[in-house]
Amino acid sequence: MAGEKTQQPEIPGEPTHLGTSLVETATATIQGFGPINNIHQHLCAFHFYAYDMTRQVEAHHFCGHQNEEMRQCLIYNSPEADARLIGIEYIISENLFLTLPDEEKPLWHSHEYEVKSGVLFMPGVPGPIQRKELEKIAQTYGKTFHFWQVDKGDSLPLGLPKVMFALTRDGQLDENLAREPNDKTPSAFEFIKHLKGSRNGDKVDGLHKLRNYLENFGYLSLSYSKLNQTYVKSDVFDDLLEFAIKTYQLYYNLKVTGVLDDNTVSMMTLPRCGLPDIINGTTGMRSGNKIQHHHGSNLFQIVSHYSFFAGRPRWPRYKIKKLTYAFLPGTRRASFGPVSRAFNKWASVSKFRFVQIGGYKNADLRIAFYSGYHGDADPFDGPGGILAHAFAPTDGRLHFDADERWSDGPVLGSYNLEAVALHEIGHLLGLGHSSVMEAIMFPSIQPGVSKSLASDDIRGLKALYS
Repeated sequence: MAGEKTQQPEIPGEPTHLGTSLVETATATIQGFGPINNIHQHLCAFHFYAYDMTRQVEAHHFCGHQNEEMRQCLIYNSPEADARLIGIEYIISENLFLTLPDEEKPLWHSHEYEVKSGVLFMPGVPGPIQRKELEKIAQTYGKTFHFWQVDKGDSLPLGLPKVMFALTRDGQLDENLAREPNDKTPSAFEFIKHLKGSRNGDKVDGLHKLRNYLENFGYLSLSYSKLNQTYVKSDVFDDLLEFAIKTYQLYYNLKVTGVLDDNTVSMMTLPRCGLPDIINGTTGMRSGNKIQHHHGSNLFQIVSHYSFFAGRPRWPRYKIKKLTYAFLPGTRRASFGPVSRAFNKWASVSKFRFVQIGGYKNADLRIAFYSGYHGDADPFDGPGGILAHAFAPTDGRLHFDADERWSDGPVLGSYNLEAVALHEIGHLLGLGHSSVMEAIMFPSIQPGVSKSLASDDIRGLKALYS
């Protein structure tokens, strides 16, 4: 769970004495710790027992290089200071692996699938740095032994060392384990969980962050020229905030209560596209449901299906026959396939023809992966939260958050790049968000999920270009 320490097996014996702590402090200033000081890298992955794949363990590797082709790692069951040392792993290059005797090779496992699927990662390391290092690790092999069976609750390391293996294909990773590493790095929307149950009249720390969230996605308009900063930073739940929450609930087909109930919080905390749901007062809400703004005459009455950007911008007819796209130089080639397939799916249901070219600056559609602030006034927020955003015709920019764990296809704990690209390409073509949950233009998506075009998406594109 977020913010909680990993539950540790209780170790028998007396607590560390003060005298022992003093001696440790003294020796720490005198002795050298060369091998420990050589540790420079923290990798998180999952191991399973060679004889039982159902027994899977979260493994935090703290590694040091012996040379460019070998590193050795101490394995702990968590990154906490009181973690248990549960095993070791030796990691070698593919070149060294090929020199091993045939009878030795079955004891080693490849890291290629772990890296490509996102189940092996470097906690806390920025995306660009992490990707460069993981490309090297994908070409390595590991030999792993665990000494302490913490998954059984053993309070001490008992029995013989166990050979461990790594995941090699989709569907092997236990779903509960897949969520755990992500929970330790809370998403940008995690704060909303702590506001659950808030209602009009309450004063709760963090409500000002909710105002910002609702403004970012179009449900609340804070005119900083008219409202003073005291109000903007206020944690008081007022009529304006209640109206914004009711509008949000109406959009997502939730019970309209104006209260931050369980269903509303669950929806708000889902990872999502960075574009607003309501743009200049227009959305795609279901017809027949009206909300009157308490502070003006704005009346939302909209249909529950596809929507368009304000002014219905679209590509000129001559461009439909050939829209070029390109990736920012330096983009990982593993991203090309999923994104290109997403373009092909839109082409298969429309008259659009998409052509990949090499000249990034000259392309109609320009695709890039960025972290944090990247020059368009819509910064990314790290793992979880906002996954990507794109701009209306004929701007052509599509940006993915480089700090996310992306995968080619549905993989537990990672975001399906093709599915997210399908959504963002819809924006590039002129579609806004849809409140139909089955539609690819629905604003949110969960990790490990595969989605494709729905009838609502196809009708929306045809309506825009009819």
